[in-house]
Amino acid sequence: MDVPFGICHPIFPICRSRQVSRTCTMLAAAILAGAVTVAHAHTGAPQGRMITSLAVAINPATHKVYAVNEDAGTVSVTDESTGSTRTVKVGSGPISVAVNRVTNRIYVANTGSGSISVIDGKQDEVIATIKGESHPYVLAVNEASNKVYVTNTYSDAVTVIDGVTNTAQALMVGAADGIAVDPRINTIFLMSYEDPDIRVVDGATGATRTVRVGSHLWESLSTNLQTLSI
Repeated sequence: MDVPFGICHPIFPICRSRQVSRTCTMLAAAILAGAVTVAHAHTGAPQGRMITSLAVAINPATHKVYAVNEDAGTVSVTDESTGSTRTVKVGSGPISVAVNRVTNRIYVANTGSGSISVIDGKQDEVIATIKGESHPYVLAVNEASNKVYVTNTYSDAVTVIDGVTNTAQALMVGAADGIAVDPRINTIFLMSYEDPDIRVVDGATGATRTVRVGSHLWESLSTNLQTLSI
């Protein structure tokens, strides 16, 4: 179903470009690697569930791929330029990750510890840990306003993180299973599996309106021009 709003970033926007096919290959490999760790737990590799497509993110500016390892409490960082991989210790149960390409900061939702880890993409080290609500789930970054939005499984609040100060505040707009941000018009889109409506949130005022699209929504999949695809 298509909803006519401003453009939002697709899950893997970098894959639109032919010049970055190698990056897309690395991203696909990281996703498959995450699936393999679940199937082959006896190998001792980090284990985790890929219950959200936001378990993997890339920074096209630095050519790095970030993938969460839920059971290990780490994020794997693969440098596409060198092929090297390192792990960064974060909180308990990291489940999703998002990248701010402008500031080169990476944000990780730790569902087990109820926190968000902030990684400096230059050093690939945690520089801040922010307390969230109960069971943070998925994230979206507004690179224009340098704000990060985090949904929470057992809370009616979306955590809003200021990318400059690493401080957080609660935006009471309800729980959500999926999130997308349109930085051009400073708008956040929220959806829940049991809710037939998409919530459209003004990033400046917090004002919320709804658009009826049908039940059993799961995630924002892609966008095309002025259309948000569900």
